[in-house]
Amino acid sequence: LAQISVTILTLPVSVMLKTFSFLCIPEKIQMSRVCRLWKMLVEHSALWRCVPDTLQALPAYCLDCL
Repeated sequence: LAQISVTILTLPVSVMLKTFSFLCIPEKIQMSRVCRLWKMLVEHSALWRCVPDTLQALPAYCLDCL
């Protein structure tokens, strides 16, 4: 049997986007600096649909990583 190597880079884009959706804004910014693929994923419009207009509207858990 052939071995199949699975890494984050072999995951479908939809799975990576779902994973990135759990990150708060500063974490997304950090992830965008890892590689070109992650930068492209972080810039995907699906991750920014629910971004509040101001930081005051952010949930408390997101303010922890600012």
